[in-house]
Amino acid sequence: MKNLIIIVMIFIEGWIMNPLGRFPVGRTLSPPAQENDGQRVRPINFRATGNNADRDSLEAITPRYARIGLIARADNDSVVLRWAPSKAGAWRIANKLGYVIDRIRIDTSGKLDTTRKKRLNATAIKPWTLDELKNKFKEREDLVGIAGQVMYGKNFTPPAIEKGTANELIDAAMELENRYGFAMLAADNDPKAAEVLGLRWVDKDVHPGETYAYRVYPATRDTTYRIDTGYCIVDVAPFVKPASPEGLVAKSGDKNIQLEWENTNVPKFSGFYIERSEDNGNSYHLINHFPIVNVTPDGAKAQNKPRFTDTLVVDYKPYRYRVYGVNAFGDHSEYSEVEAYGQDFTPPPAPYILPTQQLGANKVKIKWEMKETSPDLNGFVVARSDNSLQGFVEISPLLPTSAREFVDDSASEDYPFYLVYAKDTATNIAPSLSIMASVVDTLPPMVPTGLTGTIDTNGIVTLHWKLSTERKLKGYRVLWANDLGHEFTQRVNHVIEDTTFIDTVSLNTLTEYVYYEIASVSKRFGHSAPTVPLAIRRPDKVPPEASVFTGVHNTTTGVQLYWNASTSHDVKEQVLLRRSEDEKIWHDHAHLSRKAVTYTDNDVEQGKIYYYRLDVVDSTGLHCKPAGDVQGRAYDDGVRNKVTNLQATYDQKSNSMNVSWSYTLTKKEKYWFVVYRGYSSGQLMQYKSVPSAQLTFNDGMLIGKGTYHYAIRVLSENGGDSGVSESITVEVQ
Repeated sequence: MKNLIIIVMIFIEGWIMNPLGRFPVGRTLSPPAQENDGQRVRPINFRATGNNADRDSLEAITPRYARIGLIARADNDSVVLRWAPSKAGAWRIANKLGYVIDRIRIDTSGKLDTTRKKRLNATAIKPWTLDELKNKFKEREDLVGIAGQVMYGKNFTPPAIEKGTANELIDAAMELENRYGFAMLAADNDPKAAEVLGLRWVDKDVHPGETYAYRVYPATRDTTYRIDTGYCIVDVAPFVKPASPEGLVAKSGDKNIQLEWENTNVPKFSGFYIERSEDNGNSYHLINHFPIVNVTPDGAKAQNKPRFTDTLVVDYKPYRYRVYGVNAFGDHSEYSEVEAYGQDFTPPPAPYILPTQQLGANKVKIKWEMKETSPDLNGFVVARSDNSLQGFVEISPLLPTSAREFVDDSASEDYPFYLVYAKDTATNIAPSLSIMASVVDTLPPMVPTGLTGTIDTNGIVTLHWKLSTERKLKGYRVLWANDLGHEFTQRVNHVIEDTTFIDTVSLNTLTEYVYYEIASVSKRFGHSAPTVPLAIRRPDKVPPEASVFTGVHNTTTGVQLYWNASTSHDVKEQVLLRRSEDEKIWHDHAHLSRKAVTYTDNDVEQGKIYYYRLDVVDSTGLHCKPAGDVQGRAYDDGVRNKVTNLQATYDQKSNSMNVSWSYTLTKKEKYWFVVYRGYSSGQLMQYKSVPSAQLTFNDGMLIGKGTYHYAIRVLSENGGDSGVSESITVEVQ
């Protein structure tokens, strides 16, 4: 939970450092220094601007000093005030002291009308009590819920392990910053949350065309913390709905659409909401139920843009989106609209090109395989080049999906490289590797003869073979392997133009022999068959080869281990060592045969990490150096039972739907039910959550006559999920 809070707090850093500062609606005043005690009403010059730089410097260097940011939004019949302290500590103190609001009229000449000075609130404005929250809000309100949580919820961060230490102070400071940050987020996106937090007031005693000055300050003085008064001047005029967000664009992706826009409106928005239409704009539905908040970290070179990626799309189906912003007063802006669709950017599987076949002097057959295919495969194209890496030009039309070969009737030794690429219906392509066709000289060079070799005690190998007399010979390839069952590979990546080759091999290995082959190479890089492998025996100086883990499979009851057993011929046994995460010493856990390649450890505790190591012992008692350790842990798969006996009946008298079900618990844990509801042909959507002790639900918020669908999902605090149950349908006449 602590890490989650930290991540979210980084995301909403703009509210912590500058609450309300992003929404300068109305005219904000900075009073002269002598008026900044913020504790009592005095005749002041509201037009004075003071020195904002001095106030900023004072706030930056003074830990127990903060300011109240005040903004306002007017209409013909009211003025809405929003405020917030600039620091978390000031917010906590002001919550206890409460706020006072003063108002004074400013005449047409710009002077204060002292006869029209008024205190707007008889009692200090404070956050709602817990009882007020419970009595007023019966239905779920996400941002109001956040406001209640920051005021009365349990700790946002775990308590310090060592009481009375610096860690405890750090945790306490983080706890306060977390609560403050979430409070500012909720207040700036929901006027009800702002009212609950005691950060909003509506002045309805105003007259159109008049100008008022407001100030907000703590109801009483705090002797330990200085909190400066917030000032603002407002002209009472008709409300103008905020303009739509600017620069909305949509970027098509593979089964997704990314929306991006600017947050450059003045004032800037607190958050954004997105609605989507699948019927060309005839109807829209909200796709984010929590505001999208955009914050640029301090020191960033450019401003971050708000963005949202819709992954619930079907490629090439048109969608319309509209985005609107919400300001600190809860006002919704005009819509910005855009149309887009997802596109298929996934190429089909690549063909596997096979060796070419020369059919004539200028005729080459190109063949390929498709080990797997895709439903949208549209065909194949063959291309040719004089370079193995670039410059390929198509030489075939689009071949059918059933094609597996193509004959090039204009083959040339100047363009010996070919490749085949698969193309799908969206024109995505997947090329094969290129292959070289020997267009003219189809006969390979002769196999080398007379291969001999020796090895000394330092592992230096000397090879000799006879020189070929072929005119087309360019040189030789030296191939090697540690086992006859292995594939021989090049020892060096260039052609040897000599009949002697000196190599150095490791003696610290379990393989007794090293094997060499030699192949001739023509000037056109044609290769002969290799010689018969030459076996050279190494001195025996090393312990057995280690067994190597290849996989770990965790189950709900145990840990399954897989490995490749040591290939040393003199292995006596394999010993499986184990230690738990809270142990430092390895213990013999199982003695296994030399050929064993798997073991299932069922003697484990679910959720506990265990480490495993394999020790190989040969017949002389030598132990290998372990190749590496692995770890495993039996896990909870999170699958829970679905509800059964789901029923729903319509009560005509109360115009409500009674839903009931049965459920069998398989794991002792905290869980709850989520009710899904769909209307008419619409999709099932999350509707309400129900406590585990309650197996019924009364839906009293029916839309009207029609078809209703219900389903239930079970979720647990440990991440358990039953999935959505089969739905039931009830017709309301």
